[in-house]
Amino acid sequence: MVTISRKIISIIPVEIATVYYQARDRGMVTKCSSITQAQDYWDYLVSLAYEATDYLREATVPPKGGCQPRDPAYYAMQRDVKHTLQCKDNLNALAKSGTDWKKALPAGYATLYNLGELATELLGK
Repeated sequence: MVTISRKIISIIPVEIATVYYQARDRGMVTKCSSITQAQDYWDYLVSLAYEATDYLREATVPPKGGCQPRDPAYYAMQRDVKHTLQCKDNLNALAKSGTDWKKALPAGYATLYNLGELATELLGK
């Protein structure tokens, strides 16, 4: 008789907030070739931010009857959602303005994330 040993692998679900931060970090190093590419990236980032907020809202429900606040991760994600939306809106305004963003951005900053971050300054707001 032959006995086969099997390993039981437990799969731990990755929090969507982690996926959001990983996508943000990858956008910091991914070169941007067109403004529509950056707009697609920021749309994706916004959708991840909303999903992460929903997840954290459910995962950090304060106990009933108490006056304890939610987990700090929830409030940090709320801050990041607001910032992500603001960058996305500024990037969309930059796309409509017709500003030559490739000349305005230094070579090392021409990434998907940095274009959204610097859109406010490129617009002169």
